[in-house]
Amino acid sequence: MRIGIDPSIDIVFKAIFGREKNKELLIDLLNSIMEENGEKKVVTIELLNPYNDKTFMKDKLSIVDIRAKNELGEWFIIEMQVVVAEFFPKRLLYYWARAYQNQLKEKEHYHLLKKVTVISITKEDLPIATKSYFNTFDLTSRSNNKLVLCEDLVIYTIELSKFINNVDNLAKSLEKWTYFLKYGEDLDNESLPVPLETPIMKQAVRELQKFSQSEIEREAYEARRMALMDEASKIYEMKIQTDGGKFC
Repeated sequence: MRIGIDPSIDIVFKAIFGREKNKELLIDLLNSIMEENGEKKVVTIELLNPYNDKTFMKDKLSIVDIRAKNELGEWFIIEMQVVVAEFFPKRLLYYWARAYQNQLKEKEHYHLLKKVTVISITKEDLPIATKSYFNTFDLTSRSNNKLVLCEDLVIYTIELSKFINNVDNLAKSLEKWTYFLKYGEDLDNESLPVPLETPIMKQAVRELQKFSQSEIEREAYEARRMALMDEASKIYEMKIQTDGGKFC
């Protein structure tokens, strides 16, 4: 039976990946991204803001992200964004800068700062001219992209709108996760496509199914979905009323 819950709605995303009992799902998602970019794999994760369904019942447009640290003390900020405004690149930088700055207490030294990785998954296209659905942004020289100013800033973006892949051709872990996030609503937990017949993907689908069966979480989901639709409508109205000024 079709699950009927969209995992790309942010509170669903956090319910799946932001619970203590589901940390292996988050680690697998992170490692699928690290693998794509040749980064070292994450071994363990400490969740800094675990999922709490009551939070979203009180505030329909609260910021929903996942914050975690790995075994090296490096930070990860992962968010699922349904509505993308033109100032979105500045928002990503602000997220990174806030997390980076908050690592230090008064009178502590810069050498204590750890790498902060922002992973932004969006349902819509970014307001910049990307060609691939997956992109990496960091601090490199314009004249020599192998020359890195500092490795502490990395921003990964995944645009679900640009992901086009037949389900039979899903080879990489990142492709499987991206397919799940884009098309999970239409999956049948009793008859999954062969590439998704792996223990980790089955667990993700089970968690999505559980979310659909919870009355409290379904209520939060519907409220969140309607609030995001309203927000998208407001942004669209603003766009057609302005000259489409460039924000970044």
